[in-house]
Amino acid sequence: MFLMFFCPLPLLAQTPQPVSIPTDSITFDADHITYNFKNERIDLTGNATLKYRDITLTAGHILYNRKTRQMTA
Repeated sequence: MFLMFFCPLPLLAQTPQPVSIPTDSITFDADHITYNFKNERIDLTGNATLKYRDITLTAGHILYNRKTRQMTA
């Protein structure tokens, strides 16, 4: 029995399991929406509302930078 632990056993190849990465969505609405594709910025003007998870930001003007994921109002 003692020798059995030292016998080489064939190793089974393990396939990598996919990892689920949650993606959060941001919804927004405004009287006027401008999207700058080059800088990846969204400019919301007039009755602007931006929702992220359980946070709602309401202002006359909201600027959201998709690269840095920062928003200012």
